[in-house]
Amino acid sequence: MKRDIHLSYIPLAGGKRLLCIRIEAEERLNTLRMETTLAIGDAVRRADQDESVVFVWLEGKGGKAFCAGGDVRLLSGKYLGGDKKSALDFFTTEYSTDYSIHMAKTPILCFAHGIVMGGGIGILAACRHKVLTPDVVLAMPEVSIGLFPDVGATWFLNRMPRGCGRLLGLCGYRMDAADACFLGFGDRVVQEDDREALFESLVALDWTGNPERDAQAVDAVLAHFELPLESGFLAEKPECLRKLALAPDPVTFGEILVESGKREPRLIQASKTFGSASPFSICLTWRQLGTGRHLSLKQAFCLELILAARCMEHPDFHEGVRALLVDKDQSPAWKDGRLENVDPGEIRNCFTPPWSSLHPLKDLPDPALISGWS
Repeated sequence: MKRDIHLSYIPLAGGKRLLCIRIEAEERLNTLRMETTLAIGDAVRRADQDESVVFVWLEGKGGKAFCAGGDVRLLSGKYLGGDKKSALDFFTTEYSTDYSIHMAKTPILCFAHGIVMGGGIGILAACRHKVLTPDVVLAMPEVSIGLFPDVGATWFLNRMPRGCGRLLGLCGYRMDAADACFLGFGDRVVQEDDREALFESLVALDWTGNPERDAQAVDAVLAHFELPLESGFLAEKPECLRKLALAPDPVTFGEILVESGKREPRLIQASKTFGSASPFSICLTWRQLGTGRHLSLKQAFCLELILAARCMEHPDFHEGVRALLVDKDQSPAWKDGRLENVDPGEIRNCFTPPWSSLHPLKDLPDPALISGWS
């Protein structure tokens, strides 16, 4: 199968090189298949071991999207066709790749434009330099298809200003560039038309091979191209977010969200998404965020793999994919019609590994044992 990825090495002064990674599946908004995430992870790990590679540029082809997430339609089809191993392999590969990007010593820049969702956010959030275009739209809408916010979301949603993690994870809230920068998904906003000039300026840098010094030089270049940015909705509504953060359960959270949506138009779509999402997914995500508050990044990915494997066993995932991505009738028949109907025991079971062997992500490196990583 085509890997949907293009790798190129750009020669720099002094025998050094820049690695450019481009996702090339624009006909499906650069959604990720396992072969693609595997190739990205392999390329990043090789670059980190190659002293000649001093910088990595990561982007998506086409004008509509950097990456709209994982190709869950293909994933569900394989699972229902009896290939259950592929589902676990897909998530294991994706999480390993994201973790490798987080861990990389070599500075990695993600140039994110258009739609950035799910797995695309996982890649973006892991990069040292996060560059957004003004038209960017970011979201984690997994609860709408019977999943949960993954790709490290257990870790990064819990490190956001109070209430924001819940809003993103439970409601698929759509962030613009200002919101994304406020929450740490973006460092700079740059015109898409300046992409080539920015790239050429980076190529012309005096690269030292010292990751920290080179990262500082990259920041200086980015500052030259940076657009001024006004504060966004989330930065201006701390009281609204505080109320969401204080909700004691998903039902109360939903009620607060509906009332907030009457006063804040930006929350209307989030309220609709919450109301139409899988009740199972909402309850699972609620427990995920609570359980994962103090987990390390590695522990978060290990937990998410367990949850992902359990979601593959649940009918809501496959029904969500059918309703939103296959038949597109937008009318999923969820197993539990209401939040109150979700069995707490079923949610607790999702945190129990479905395998009797060692955890598939057990070999993820511990940052405490890696020199030069922080």
